[in-house]
Amino acid sequence: MRVHFGGPDRPDGALAAVLSSAIERVPAGGEIHWVAYYFGNLELAKSLLSASRRGVRVFLDIDAHPRRAEVNAEVLRLLGGPKGVLSGLRPLAHVLPGHVHEKIYFFSHPRPAVYVGSYNPSRNLSDSEDLLDDIGDQDRGHNYLVEITDSAAVSFLHSHLQAMHASPHGVFERYGAHLNATFDSPDLNIYFFPRKRSNVHIQFLQRTRFERIRIAASHFRDSSIARLLATLSVNGTSVEVLAHDTFRRVPVGIERILRTSGVNFRRYRHPEKLPMHCKFMLLEGKAERRVLFGSLNLTRTSRWLNHEVLLCSSNQDLFAALDARWTYVFAEAAKYDGLP
Repeated sequence: MRVHFGGPDRPDGALAAVLSSAIERVPAGGEIHWVAYYFGNLELAKSLLSASRRGVRVFLDIDAHPRRAEVNAEVLRLLGGPKGVLSGLRPLAHVLPGHVHEKIYFFSHPRPAVYVGSYNPSRNLSDSEDLLDDIGDQDRGHNYLVEITDSAAVSFLHSHLQAMHASPHGVFERYGAHLNATFDSPDLNIYFFPRKRSNVHIQFLQRTRFERIRIAASHFRDSSIARLLATLSVNGTSVEVLAHDTFRRVPVGIERILRTSGVNFRRYRHPEKLPMHCKFMLLEGKAERRVLFGSLNLTRTSRWLNHEVLLCSSNQDLFAALDARWTYVFAEAAKYDGLP
């Protein structure tokens, strides 16, 4: 597994460039299938349209009603019009207030691969300052995509994408076999949400006596997880949390629970209001080191309502890459700690 990072220290649009390059490598007869929450990047949309016209099967499932609907509106008009991707485009809507929050990008060639992580191709060059302030500039803020090429894992994720595209979505889908299926291999587990047992990530925190837990959380509103981390900290586990700066994403109450229990809590504030949009956990114990990553936020909405993907890996190269990134971003946050 290889990790691709975006951030203020990387070229503008680094992760969009990764996806753009992957689009270009898929020949006629191949397949591209994406599921994303926000998709406002018109250049990537045009690349998908060009791929479709050269004979690539293109499927795109995006949230029909994201919190800021204008982000997806122009791409939906472009790709869903008479010259668009047509049947390959499916805006997904739900009765309950949940969202399609996954970020999964499949490419069939030159070797089947899936990119999973925190990155939404949300930015359009015409975005207003108000919109960028609200959702964050995903092409300049901290984000990542993990490239997966293991054939069994890719096949499992691809089957999920096909089910997302073809299946009906409703109130009771959390009980279906598709969303409760799991992938298990010696170094990788994959889980989808919503599911019957929504506490997978909590079980990982409770299961083993980890000596150190580090969490990068762009959204953290689940007080039950905050209380669990507080208990672990009081009982001797070293717990560190790096969170987004806005109180909408990470309320003061969460910060208070963590700080009063000894958790090393820090908010990421950038002078240009760039977001820390990463979502991963680094878990270290005497016997193992694991990383949890994907689209899942530490919120009740993510646990119970949203379509999310969570992966757990013991791959040490992946752990090392995210460990180094954590160290860099945490130090950067400390540098900007005095900003209002």
